[in-house]
Amino acid sequence: FLKGKDLVAYTKQPNLMPPDKVLYIVERVADALGYAHSMGVVHRDIKPANIMVTEEGHPVLLDFGLARDVESEQQTLTQSGQILGTPAYLAPEQIVAARGTVDRRTDVYALGVTLFECLTLRRPFDGGSWDQLFHAILDGAPPNPRAINPRIPRDLATVIEVAMERDQTRRYPTAQAL
Repeated sequence: FLKGKDLVAYTKQPNLMPPDKVLYIVERVADALGYAHSMGVVHRDIKPANIMVTEEGHPVLLDFGLARDVESEQQTLTQSGQILGTPAYLAPEQIVAARGTVDRRTDVYALGVTLFECLTLRRPFDGGSWDQLFHAILDGAPPNPRAINPRIPRDLATVIEVAMERDQTRRYPTAQAL
């Protein structure tokens, strides 16, 4: 059994963790994701609760229960419009459940949301219901993370913005590029 904390719990104790330490952890997660992607696997549920940090400070990516082999013709994205994943971390293409559009950039989006949350201790989109949340993700713009945490460097805010780009063709193409 892994003894540690999920990523958000880890980043906020005892105070908000400096951006460079958060980046170190996210970089390790991006490496793990990059390996999964190189094997044709998309995680589809990247979120802080699926990233545990050991007592030694090493992140471990967990829960490949919704993972999909993108190279397999046998698997489908959803069944009759079913949305898979944790709502606050879903990329726009997961919400609209467009078959064939979920790929490694979907995980890049969720890792961008995770990075935003770990640096600000807030999720970029909220809503009183799933419909409101999905509307915000599909049509809204995430707040500037520097407005919430001024310690975030401008370049890092830009990295988060590109990772969370609504148009998946404008996101980083790989976790390593992020």
